[in-house]
Amino acid sequence: MSTESLSEMDLLVQVKTRGARPFSQQVVRSPWQSVVDVPTLNKGVKERIREVIGHSNTDNPHCLTIIAPPGYGKTHLLAHTRAALEKENSTLFVYVPPYTPDNDSFGNHLVRATLDSLRRRSLRQAALFQQMVRSFLVEVYDQMINDNQNLRELRAGGFWTRLFQKRRLKLSGRSSGLQEEALPRAFHARVLLQQAFNTLREKHAQTCDELNVEWDAFVAICLLACGNTQQRWHAENWLHNQFMPLEVLESYHIESSCSGETKPLNVLYTIHKVMNRGLCFAFDQMEDTFSLLLKSEKAKTELMERYAGALRNLSHSQGFTLLFLVQRSIWSALQNDLPKMLRDRMLEGGSVPRLESLRYDTARDLICARMQSFVWSKLSTPPPDDNLCWPFSESSIEEMRLQANSEIRSFLHLAQLQYEELLQSELGIDTSPPIEITQITPSIVVSHEPTPILIRANNLPSDVEVHFGETMAAPESIACRTEDGEIDVTTPTGLKGEIKVLVLSADNPQNQSSATLSFSERQIPKPYAKHVDRSLLRQRRNELDLSQKDVGEMLGLPQTTVSAIERGKRHPEDEVFVKMAEIYKKPLSDFIPKRGK
Repeated sequence: MSTESLSEMDLLVQVKTRGARPFSQQVVRSPWQSVVDVPTLNKGVKERIREVIGHSNTDNPHCLTIIAPPGYGKTHLLAHTRAALEKENSTLFVYVPPYTPDNDSFGNHLVRATLDSLRRRSLRQAALFQQMVRSFLVEVYDQMINDNQNLRELRAGGFWTRLFQKRRLKLSGRSSGLQEEALPRAFHARVLLQQAFNTLREKHAQTCDELNVEWDAFVAICLLACGNTQQRWHAENWLHNQFMPLEVLESYHIESSCSGETKPLNVLYTIHKVMNRGLCFAFDQMEDTFSLLLKSEKAKTELMERYAGALRNLSHSQGFTLLFLVQRSIWSALQNDLPKMLRDRMLEGGSVPRLESLRYDTARDLICARMQSFVWSKLSTPPPDDNLCWPFSESSIEEMRLQANSEIRSFLHLAQLQYEELLQSELGIDTSPPIEITQITPSIVVSHEPTPILIRANNLPSDVEVHFGETMAAPESIACRTEDGEIDVTTPTGLKGEIKVLVLSADNPQNQSSATLSFSERQIPKPYAKHVDRSLLRQRRNELDLSQKDVGEMLGLPQTTVSAIERGKRHPEDEVFVKMAEIYKKPLSDFIPKRGK
């Protein structure tokens, strides 16, 4: 056997030992997933999307409909678009799932999707949302200090400080922790919110959009971004159009509910103006929305007209981009059922682009990119002759592409099968050894509290399911690190006693392993701030080699606030301690001193 063949054999052994499955995740289930993308994949459609988003602040059309068969990568395209927009930081990405016309209006559905995208799904957008609202309010607050306006109502300092040391009252340049304390105090009176609202209205007085910056929407956004626990809770419930008595709303300076056809759209417009960023709405699975809207004659007339009217208001206001993704098989028939107003909106961007079938150069780029990401970047040894596609040949890539009918999902599935066959035929061993759980940490969790646990196992595939007894863990709560042999997952609540934890391969359910986890019924007294041992928090942070700044970034808090929490000088709401326990990968009860200690 030659030296070159020996080298390749050794390399195959290394690749096999890593257990990587670079093509196993053929389906991108969410636009919030990280994806391995290549520039040649749907290059023309990506350019059209960039062009339409670039027109959002002009009078040019800023709507685009994209059609494709299943498996051609629509969600992959959205994930790429989201990542690109987050990097550019000029437009916010909002994923809009199919609309079900049960109780809320379509406008309320859009508000809910926007809050989910800005505050929960994307850490970068969540931090930006809080930062932009806070910086605007701080600027107005300091101007009021300069002008000596309503200092008492702002609850800014004591009498002598307001009289002789006004400069000390300014918030700009101060720590974010001090700003977070001062703004909720000022919200108790109306003056800061009123002055900030007037400033925002004056700034955008010359716009000719059909939507408006509205008082109730502005107040709710400010309370949600910078308020205390109570203020945020009421603001979020208002934005979700939850019923609250008028006297409760008035105590938070809100004058009416977030209902009707126009008010929710004004919420979106106000977010756009406060953050000074465009909003890109990605309407996925439009065929599902239309099938629900077209169930009855009433839906065809009333609901469709309202749906179209809401989209028209958004498309005629600068700063909004509307992307519609529809399956190609129903697009032609669907156009006949749509009201003219809605059809005009969806065709406003001109020709309807189609996701491209897989070309050879793109197929090769995908193989190279996935092998680089999942295999070569993990090994110290480069591929033979720097061929990132190794062990695939050009002819095998083309054969797989043709066999998959140029469909991306099927191509990746075939690539994984051939990848395993290549390793097995060369090494003469099974490439899919059984999963073997070696440890679950911690071994005891509390029944009433979702707890992050770490499962260590050998021979993990990249796509797994985790079951706690009869309860399956939500896919989004599972993080599987194949190369490290570790799974991060959060336990469900309500289980008691010894529970079987089952880990199985999503591609091959027969490949599975189980272990036992104990669920205890120990309760944690509230508020958590009175019972959590802060020294245990600090000790655990040091064990994980995390800095206070690292923890603060994950919590969306400044380093000074994390320091104050650890020293017992700050007493945040319960949810902060729950998030810290998740970061530290321990149940919150582990940070509560045992009785007698």
